[in-house]
Amino acid sequence: MKNTKEFFNKIEKFGDELKSSIAQGEKGKELTNEFLNIIQNNIQNGKVAKDNPLSKHIETTNIVLSSLIQKINKEWSNFELSEELSKNFGDKLIFFIFGKVNAGKSSFSNLFVELSNKQPEIFYLDIDGKVKSNSDKNFKVGQTETTARIQWVEIDNLILVDSPGLHSMTKENGDLTKKYLDSADAIIWLTSSGSPGQTQELEELSKEIKKEKIILPIITKSDFYDEDWCDETDDFISVLKAKTDQGRKIQEEDVKKRAKEALESIGIKNSILQPVSISTKCAEEKMIKESNIEMLFGVLNRDILYKSIEYKSQKPKKILKKYFEIEIIENIDKKLLPEIDTLKSVLLKQKEDLKIKKSILLNTIISNTNLRISTLVHKYENNKNINKLVEELSTYIDKILANEIEKILKYLFDNIKDIAIKINANDIQAYKDIEVTYREKGAKRGLFTKIITFDWSDRESSSTHREKIGVDSSDVIASLQENIKLEITDSIQGIFTSFDTSINNIIENIDDMNKEITEFKNKIKELNNEK
Repeated sequence: MKNTKEFFNKIEKFGDELKSSIAQGEKGKELTNEFLNIIQNNIQNGKVAKDNPLSKHIETTNIVLSSLIQKINKEWSNFELSEELSKNFGDKLIFFIFGKVNAGKSSFSNLFVELSNKQPEIFYLDIDGKVKSNSDKNFKVGQTETTARIQWVEIDNLILVDSPGLHSMTKENGDLTKKYLDSADAIIWLTSSGSPGQTQELEELSKEIKKEKIILPIITKSDFYDEDWCDETDDFISVLKAKTDQGRKIQEEDVKKRAKEALESIGIKNSILQPVSISTKCAEEKMIKESNIEMLFGVLNRDILYKSIEYKSQKPKKILKKYFEIEIIENIDKKLLPEIDTLKSVLLKQKEDLKIKKSILLNTIISNTNLRISTLVHKYENNKNINKLVEELSTYIDKILANEIEKILKYLFDNIKDIAIKINANDIQAYKDIEVTYREKGAKRGLFTKIITFDWSDRESSSTHREKIGVDSSDVIASLQENIKLEITDSIQGIFTSFDTSINNIIENIDDMNKEITEFKNKIKELNNEK
């Protein structure tokens, strides 16, 4: 039992060397709150109508923001709980026993206690999260889930945390397991020989591997019962036997291969330690060689103990770093920023579309109005009533303007103000009469005409006449077209300026958020670079 003794001797001596500081925890909390402040204000909808495709993009972005806030609050809460557990055991190594229900976690922990030859203490967390002492000296072992809460055993400076199964019978148990995984300095992954290395287990472990924790796969229950003849009882009896070395090797290689493939499929290339196949039942029956326990403790001494101590000294910083990388930066890069970029693209496109719509609206209104001007101007040629002309034309323009705005803009924006075109009749040129002038010859001039003109000739007399033959309305039309074009252009420009302002405010909102997120990511980089 050389390897086993060496392991527990190292555990006994290194306690004073481990001083885990969590000074960066407060900095992490400060940065988390800063990030939440950045994203807590939703993208404002402004005047965007519900039927506008832009509204859906804004809504989707705000849903992403809200869900991210909930996720960060939950993950930070988990981080704080795990950090609290780790802080309480700052001078001890924490091995987290991880695996499915009935993977043999409690039996494995009990074996550790027995092999240590120490007087351990067993603790558990009650429903309020408070530490309670357990009067039992062993964990219960059963065929159903016997670990209904987080419990652990302290053996000198080593703590084995036995948890509810990963795929627990109750959601609360499974959630509790995940909450305290962060507290571990190393993960002991137990997987039953009956169905070793299940993919769903590896997916759950992927998060811990990303955090650079040491993970040792252990294939448990590597044994079976065989029937043998007993001369004393003159009957067949069940005999415990370990699986063959060849059978164990095949399972170990299979677990390693599928573990590697499963992790690579989710983007993790970290190598997982070579699995070890053991039988706690054989160890309990003092079949030490067959149990493979000595090989296990050889691996623990060589690959786990030293690396765990090294990890523990850097754990607070590493955990905080991975927390920000996985829970915040990864969510920013994969979920939030793509959604914000899409929203901004849609905003910019709609801004360009508005320019086209403004041009179409302006040309439509002016073209229709010009046609109407000619008709109305001729209608009032006889009485030359400019006031009536302006009044009727204004009513017509207001009507078609409202119709065209309804057609082009109502589905895009809410609260579009009514427009009333104001034409000042005094600014409109008057109608002009079209007249002709002609001279008319008459009878021979009389004596009186000759005396006053001193012209005694006998030529005939003539007179000049002026006659109205029509009405010139060109100045009326020109002045109306000029005034109305200015009024319509100004009014439509006012509407679109309001829309542009609304869109620009949303874009500015997004740009500010992007800027703050960039500054925040730089702070995370600085935190990660601190020694």
